[in-house]
Amino acid sequence: MPKYLISRTVDPLLGVFTGFLAYYLHETNPRTAPGPGHTLRDLIVWKYNSAQVEREAVAAAAAVAEQDELEAVRRELAAAEVVDESVVLGQVKAASAAAAATATTTGAATADRAV
Repeated sequence: MPKYLISRTVDPLLGVFTGFLAYYLHETNPRTAPGPGHTLRDLIVWKYNSAQVEREAVAAAAAVAEQDELEAVRRELAAAEVVDESVVLGQVKAASAAAAATATTTGAATADRAV
């Protein structure tokens, strides 16, 4: 059975409180206090700002990449539309030639029957 200082639930709270008190005394004691710009608060603000700049750079790069990808898709779609138009025009010409050939053949067969 483990031994507790005060109780099972209060010992962890005492440890956390002691840690915060030690940190506060270290930061405020003139002999051990960190120099200006080296407090934990200043370091956290600096790290947050540098991470914010990095996140913005990544977001800007992603936006540029997305824009480039969108342009590539637009160019591919425009090229496909040009190809589709030429295919449709080719099919229309082939259909009209086939219709003309059928009409000529049908006209000749009709003329043979009339004779």
